[in-house]
Amino acid sequence: MKRWTLVTTATLLAAILSAPGFAANSKCANPVGSVEQRACAMAASGPDALRHFIELRGSEHADVEIRKVAVAMLKLLQRESPSLFADYELKPLADGSHATHTEHPKV
Repeated sequence: MKRWTLVTTATLLAAILSAPGFAANSKCANPVGSVEQRACAMAASGPDALRHFIELRGSEHADVEIRKVAVAMLKLLQRESPSLFADYELKPLADGSHATHTEHPKV
């Protein structure tokens, strides 16, 4: 599990920090509460916290912007650790975007 966390943390952090809206040279040592610091905390989270984020922020009821982040994170996590995130599916929505869905919420 630790190896998965280290590999995914680095990959996930790189993906989050390269998303639109982040400064090119973002660092985790920014003031408390900065977007970059929250991204670092998210990337250092365990699978349960990541699943919780994807479940809440990837839902069709979430704002479009955060849902896009959750969908992008899910795609990355399914590629990096399919055994932990393979149960999630992307459901197409009427507006052309996607929402996350699993038959096993709160695992």
